[in-house]
Amino acid sequence: MRFKNIFVYSRIAVIILLITSLGSCSATKPSNWYYPWSNQINSMEAAADDEVIPALVSGQNYRILKIANFSGSVFNGFSYTSSTSSVELFQLPVMQDHGGKTIVDLIMPVKKGEAFTDRNPDKYFLVKFKGLKSGTEKINMTISSDKKSYSYSKSIKTLPSVYSPPVSLNVFAYFDYNFLVKDLKSKVIDDLVRHNTDVLVIPPAVLPDLSKGKTDVTALRSYLKGTENKFKYYILYFNFNDHQIDLRNADLKKNIPVWHKNMMQVFEEQKVPLENVLLFPYDEPKTEQIQKLSSLYDHCRSVGIKNPFFVTVDSPEAAKVFVNKIEFIQMKPEFMKQVGTLNSKSRLWTYQLIYGSRDRQATEYRDMSITAFRHQAKGIGVWSYADIDRAVDQKGKSAFSRGTGTWDIDYSAGSAEYALIYRRNSDLFSSLRWEALSYGMEDYFWLQLYQNKFGKDKVQELLKTVDRFSEKERDAFKLKLMN
Repeated sequence: MRFKNIFVYSRIAVIILLITSLGSCSATKPSNWYYPWSNQINSMEAAADDEVIPALVSGQNYRILKIANFSGSVFNGFSYTSSTSSVELFQLPVMQDHGGKTIVDLIMPVKKGEAFTDRNPDKYFLVKFKGLKSGTEKINMTISSDKKSYSYSKSIKTLPSVYSPPVSLNVFAYFDYNFLVKDLKSKVIDDLVRHNTDVLVIPPAVLPDLSKGKTDVTALRSYLKGTENKFKYYILYFNFNDHQIDLRNADLKKNIPVWHKNMMQVFEEQKVPLENVLLFPYDEPKTEQIQKLSSLYDHCRSVGIKNPFFVTVDSPEAAKVFVNKIEFIQMKPEFMKQVGTLNSKSRLWTYQLIYGSRDRQATEYRDMSITAFRHQAKGIGVWSYADIDRAVDQKGKSAFSRGTGTWDIDYSAGSAEYALIYRRNSDLFSSLRWEALSYGMEDYFWLQLYQNKFGKDKVQELLKTVDRFSEKERDAFKLKLMN
């Protein structure tokens, strides 16, 4: 009996030891890989350690790396070995959205010798892969702190197709629009270009006010300084919604050619083709403004003004009038199907307003490109790059002026935040949503590849289900396409 008890107790001890050992291994597992676009902490989609990540030459792909119970408080460096890709590392501090949910969205550079700003024991990093040349390889990476080094590997397959953005991107970025971008002009320009934005909207404040007979372009010339060879399209937003003009006024009509010629002279100096300088008189015109825009368009053509016109449309009434007349139309997608814009003579761009920005998943921004492809749109528009002013009262602005990052200041109306970026002092930071919007254009490119290979009918079938694809299925589709 005594030997039997010893045997039982020994067996129990072994089981406990095994359970403890397994629990210890689980608790100390150093990392987890995730896809980046479902960015609420409790709903991120896990990625397998042994996956193969697809990329295009000059294209990108991303993963989030979570290191549980990260050891160390200072970043000591990041290194990798690769002959087909470049790899960049960024920190994703844990933060809150306006509703109190825990998310990652703010993208911060990591610099050797600097302390981590995030006090969370688990650290999240954004790993950005960029294809340099075709080939498949295993990339070894090391992240070091002042206390420990962490080593990982990822297999990357860079496909031979060379990526270039297939559609235009317009985020209505204004320099000095508010405190989020004030005095950061060069950084804003660099950030827009880095995210493949090829459209710059010029605000009314720097354009000569036609309603007051103004023709001076000094402010416009100053505003454009530093944008040379950076953008394809320049959209002149006159805001005639507020600065009303009356074509029955003889003096105003007489002044239009001079007003136009002076502005075009500035773009000729920058060697911007005039067909890429778009005239934007009315934003989302309604009722009588629809007819006013139509009449202004006809008048400009009658006096030899040939620049394309641009209009934003948020109603089927305006869409029906302007489709096939106005050259560039940025329209809410729900109206495109309603009014039948396929095969339109107008160049159509989609247009979406995403309020409460950080409350939205990055997937919503990424999928704008699929929406554009579905409607045969040649551009993507979203409001906006830096609209934040109405979301923050004086308390929040005062905190910002004392050095608090915009991700930590108080918001009096979080739903009125539309910005794609964050700021602290004079530093500008991207968001996962901003990366997703830019990266999404690659999905448009992949759909074009699929259509070229299998035809329009097949791509239409794919579009019926692609919205339900997991991130894993999206990458598997890309890998299979180029096999």
